[in-house]
Amino acid sequence: MNTKQKLSCVWTLLALCSFMTVLVGISSEPLAVAGPSFTVEPSLTVGGRWESNFYQTEENEQEAYTYLVSPGISAELQGARSSVLLNYMLEAHFYDEVEDEEGRSLSDLDYTGHQASLAGAYDLTNRLTFGLDGSYYHTRYPTYYDRLSTQIWHQEYDVYRVAPKLFFDITQRLTAGLTYQHSEIDLGSEDEIDPLELDTDNTEEDLWEMTVSYTPQRSVTVDLDLQLADLDYVDRADDYEAQRIRLKVQKRLRRVALDAGVGYEERDYDAAGIEDEELFTWRLGLTAQVPALTGRPSYLGKINIRPVDHVYFGVERQFNNIGDLFTATRFTGSVGSMWGGKLESRIKGWYQISDYENQTGLTPEGDRTVRDIETWDISASLGYHVLKNLVLSATGGYREQDSNLENDDYTNTYGLIECSFNFDSWKRGGFTNEALYY
Repeated sequence: MNTKQKLSCVWTLLALCSFMTVLVGISSEPLAVAGPSFTVEPSLTVGGRWESNFYQTEENEQEAYTYLVSPGISAELQGARSSVLLNYMLEAHFYDEVEDEEGRSLSDLDYTGHQASLAGAYDLTNRLTFGLDGSYYHTRYPTYYDRLSTQIWHQEYDVYRVAPKLFFDITQRLTAGLTYQHSEIDLGSEDEIDPLELDTDNTEEDLWEMTVSYTPQRSVTVDLDLQLADLDYVDRADDYEAQRIRLKVQKRLRRVALDAGVGYEERDYDAAGIEDEELFTWRLGLTAQVPALTGRPSYLGKINIRPVDHVYFGVERQFNNIGDLFTATRFTGSVGSMWGGKLESRIKGWYQISDYENQTGLTPEGDRTVRDIETWDISASLGYHVLKNLVLSATGGYREQDSNLENDDYTNTYGLIECSFNFDSWKRGGFTNEALYY
């Protein structure tokens, strides 16, 4: 069975499971309970982006103007024992007719991206819940296949994920969960892509995760995660199996939450010539927000949902997931506020140190050494709420990378103007989506 056939089977199974989850959930509602509710929320964003260094090169910087049209829709079915949330967003990118140093027209890079996600849940019993998550991305951004990636990339690719899961409430304070996730990355035509140059390849990953969550107090949650992962490349030799264990603690006060976690990861590579790796991992995070914390953080896929009025800071140390192995030490932060109910401001940024294990190159002095890079990005935005669901915003930002290898540094200044029309209930509640790395 080839890749396309396997993907077709995966998504056919996902669609059937989704349909059955909805059907069983609706048909099994008690007669005394009101019927399920169904809501549809559209959205539309149009904007323009300017970049001083589109290709993110050390020399011969190329200026670029991009125009974005992004319609979307969210549909939610909520019953007494079941829920299904579907999200879809189209991202059409159009570039100015500008030629670069090699005579290529940036308009040849026009493309249409897609983001689709599914989150379904059904209470099999009072204690046992079945869940089903799935997502599909057609994009050019490397952070969709690895949130720690600093890869410079303008190639379109597809990411598919499907994850059935079971959660069992052992007691009111103790819950156990089991999740299986299958992921695939499809880079398209292999004839047009050099996997070594792109630092990745067509990939399949199978991940099993067992979670035990304990709440000794209403304001404290302790999670123990055990993971087994098997990642296979099509053409690269560094396939691996990974074992991970993580202990996480969250302490919630009225308006402040503190997250802390420690863990250990071991990677066993299939190829005899690649040395196995291990790493002690950790993470710290601090959030202060208005409105007050009411419970655990809410998530939409892998994107955190934060209120507009907030302060956040986090630092972590992890392995990357895809491509040449490196250890990432990452600092992230954001500050946001609403002024007078109309004006919204936000500053956010991140700084990452990437220490590679095996990737080498030449230094400016001509010596060969292992690659180490430091990358950081900071941006500030200001938005004006013209209407309840209509926002005009402007963003300015700067990104820089410093490397110990030659021709591996770059700087990029960028600006973005957007107009967003959004019926999303999170937006109406004063919440906003953070970037993937938050």
